Amino acid sequence: MRLSLLYIISLIFFFGCVDENLHVGDGYRLFITLQDSDGVAIVSSDNLALLDNIDIDLSMENMGMPETPHDVAIDNTNGYWFASTIMEGYIGMYGLEDNELIDSYLVGDQPALLAVDETNQKLYVSRMMPMSMGDDMDMGSTTNIIHELSYGAEGLEPSNEFNLQFPSPHAIAFDNVYGNIYTASNTNDFLAKINPNVSDGDPDYKSLDPEISNNPEIPVNRLKPLQISVHPLYLFVSCTGGAWSDSDGQEEFIPGQVQMRDLDDMSLIKIFEFDTYSH
Repeated sequence: MRLSLLYIISLIFFFGCVDENLHVGDGYRLFITLQDSDGVAIVSSDNLALLDNIDIDLSMENMGMPETPHDVAIDNTNGYWFASTIMEGYIGMYGLEDNELIDSYLVGDQPALLAVDETNQKLYVSRMMPMSMGDDMDMGSTTNIIHELSYGAEGLEPSNEFNLQFPSPHAIAFDNVYGNIYTASNTNDFLAKINPNVSDGDPDYKSLDPEISNNPEIPVNRLKPLQISVHPLYLFVSCTGGAWSDSDGQEEFIPGQVQMRDLDDMSLIKIFEFDTYSH
């Protein structure tokens, strides 16, 4: 599966996400979450022609409330795609060929991003980071849990949970080389590597900003990591940056950045900085 165009479409308050899968003609199908209209649009990467528009309606008790689909993950090998709904807390599982709903599972409390282990048919789910609403009010989950759901022809079922030392593990990616899950705390500026095959193993942690904090349990809110992408040798972490105040109340403006890290030990290789409000 190739990934492209992640986080370039902003439709309303939340971000819209794009994923892509099997060839259509000479291109790919792009799956785009339409958060304002509770749908997922499927378009051709050749000319962005609309191929299908899927209504996301996973809760039978939402009484007309928005479900707000946030992310899509695709399993090309087994023929499924998945969507997370922030407001209703469900994960939906669909057939890749007919886009028909197969099953849904209530994770609860604002599921955010998704990552797939196609070989073992596991879906990993992060939870929404707090979203600032102004006047020191936050909206969003502050859980420290990554969910593992198993899936197959019968649908979705919970199979594991991973508890982290930090809250708000929003960014998530699965590594097909070592079989690890990578996640980052949006609030604590820390990266974690989870081996899902070791039941009693602790995650490995790495600070994204060691000059500021080396404790994963302390909120920092300086770099604000948002998304992770995995290459067979490297890990890429996008960080929002923006305004930040230190413990003395001194305000600083942090450029948005992408950190390139070694996939195995998460050591830093390179940082590319954007503008302060690049997001």
